[in-house]
Amino acid sequence: MNAEDTSTHSENNPPSIWKWVMISGIVIVVLCAAAAFIYFAYQTYNLWVGEKNQAKPRAVVTATAAMVEQTNGLKEASRWPALILDPFSENVNEWIDEAIDDDYTSMSLTINGRYIWDATAKQGFVWRIWPESDGVSDFYLAVDAQNLSDNLDAQYGLIFRNDGDSYGYLEVRDTQHFRVFADIDNEWIELIPYTYTDAIQPGAKNHLEVAAIDDMVYIAINGQFVGQTENRYPAEGQVGLIIGLAGEGEEAVIAFDNFELRTPGASK
Repeated sequence: MNAEDTSTHSENNPPSIWKWVMISGIVIVVLCAAAAFIYFAYQTYNLWVGEKNQAKPRAVVTATAAMVEQTNGLKEASRWPALILDPFSENVNEWIDEAIDDDYTSMSLTINGRYIWDATAKQGFVWRIWPESDGVSDFYLAVDAQNLSDNLDAQYGLIFRNDGDSYGYLEVRDTQHFRVFADIDNEWIELIPYTYTDAIQPGAKNHLEVAAIDDMVYIAINGQFVGQTENRYPAEGQVGLIIGLAGEGEEAVIAFDNFELRTPGASK
């Protein structure tokens, strides 16, 4: 009986002090390791965030500097001597000013304070018209253009370096999209793809600007730089206006005003 009591009493004895010391030590080591890991991870994260934030300003500064340079190029070109300044008060630059009826469109063109193109498509078409002038290479070209119809998909804009069947083309739509093409001997080459910009104001006058300096072409809409592209061919040609409709029965009325052509060293 006494042996059984001793045995039972022995099983219920608390652990000796050295076991508590060992357990406490293990706990302390684990907690220290966890704290070290958390500290290391926190410092690494801060370093990564710092490097990322430092990289952002550099990228923004670079992009901003490039945009400033491009915008300054446009502004400088807009101060070149004027070759044509046409408010369309009368037809002094020998624009087409009559009705057109062909396989593509039935269209009337009138000049009376504005140059108004009122067109109905018989099939998809683009119509380009340019004033009497010599071909130019480097130039600044601008016009105020307004879509007076409810056809937001009607295309309107500027042509440049027009030489025979080849020319460059800034196309604007009141869907607030624009793009730039080169039509080289009736082969369309997309230089700037269909791009959205809130610079375009649907239903309002939109001030369109194109500047060509050497091989680069710069585009601005309502004073906002929206893109640039290379256009090596044609090297020079006339500048003018263009509209386009996609398919049979489509209608649009486009008004142009304040057509402006400037070239370095131009003389009227």
